[in-house]
Amino acid sequence: MKCKKCGAEVNGDFCGNCGAKVEKSNAKTVIIIVAAVCAIILIRACMSDIVIADLNEPDKTPLPLTTAEPTAEPHIYVLETSAIKVQYVSHELVTNYDNETLLLVKFEYTNKAKDPKSFGWATTIKAYQDGVEIESSPVSWLKSETPVEYQNRWLEVQQGTTITAAETFKLRNMESPVDITVMEWPGIGSEKTELTLDIK
Repeated sequence: MKCKKCGAEVNGDFCGNCGAKVEKSNAKTVIIIVAAVCAIILIRACMSDIVIADLNEPDKTPLPLTTAEPTAEPHIYVLETSAIKVQYVSHELVTNYDNETLLLVKFEYTNKAKDPKSFGWATTIKAYQDGVEIESSPVSWLKSETPVEYQNRWLEVQQGTTITAAETFKLRNMESPVDITVMEWPGIGSEKTELTLDIK
């Protein structure tokens, strides 16, 4: 560094030639300050880019898994033996000429035997209300036109053929459910299926 007054080389704070105090250059300080400012600006710019990138990044948080509740399968009342297959279809209430309420129960009947057989011949259907057997009611008592399902009751069908047939029962009351037992004829010691019908 040179003395600004006499131009001599100076190594300390005062000139050895003229004794003048040497003013040190602030260039180095300025360079340091500028470098620090640039570093701060660069760091803030990088942090800003990181924040923006985080905002644009899709949320990878896994969504909670939802599972559908299993739907209960409706119970199918069916009796199947080597000779017949009988499945409950539906039931309804009808009225006879004496204004008595009858229960009409419909079944899907399949003859599996080699010889032709009717639903009425191949099956034994019993009904109970309040634990007491209720009698089968003749179709001729029906006020309305005889349902085709009841007409099918005594129609013989060949092996492998399926028809819808029905049986009617005279109810004891209009409150108690009806228990139905379906068996292969003659109904003694044979396989059976049981169902309970709500008549309300």
